[in-house]
Amino acid sequence: MQMIWAHGWAYDAGTWEKLLPYFPDQEHVLLERGYFGATPQALPDILEENCVFVAHSFGCMWLLRHAPRAPKALITFAGFDCFHAHIAARVLKSMQLQLRRNAEAQLQRFRVSCGDDRALDASQLDLESLSADLKALAEWDERECFANWDIPKHCIAAENDQITPPAMLREIWGEQLSWHPQGHHALPLLEPEFCAREIQELLHAL
Repeated sequence: MQMIWAHGWAYDAGTWEKLLPYFPDQEHVLLERGYFGATPQALPDILEENCVFVAHSFGCMWLLRHAPRAPKALITFAGFDCFHAHIAARVLKSMQLQLRRNAEAQLQRFRVSCGDDRALDASQLDLESLSADLKALAEWDERECFANWDIPKHCIAAENDQITPPAMLREIWGEQLSWHPQGHHALPLLEPEFCAREIQELLHAL
């Protein structure tokens, strides 16, 4: 099985470092937006018939917009189809302003609000891609695509998420949700064993 992993805004493909060892028999494609200097990695030209998308946060909306077709299944961590439909515009405007003023400080604050207090390496920030994807959060609407993907879809989330609150995720995903009590928005980084178990159960059900 081909597993395609898409990270969220202000993160990179390292999001999945602790999860990948739980799936040694699968083919992994790690998408990369290049926010921190890594070479961007886009979707492969050809998706395998049985490919599964695994996405964190903004990565879900990015896949909805750019994938040439629906995968066999979509598994997300706090993923969404339209961010600005649920979050006040002033929040994203403030983030854009702070990104221009002091990108490192803004990214560090954002990550702390995700429950992630690791030191940030801002030595090779790509401000253009960070700003462009923040703009995408304020403008993209992939609700129609999400509704049209007639496939198994599931969201794994944390009850204490401050970025994508539970009420927002329940509105998007309905009953297609499973919860961790305290994993925060950076759930794949903070609770990899729980996340791997959830993914394994979902894959087993396909």
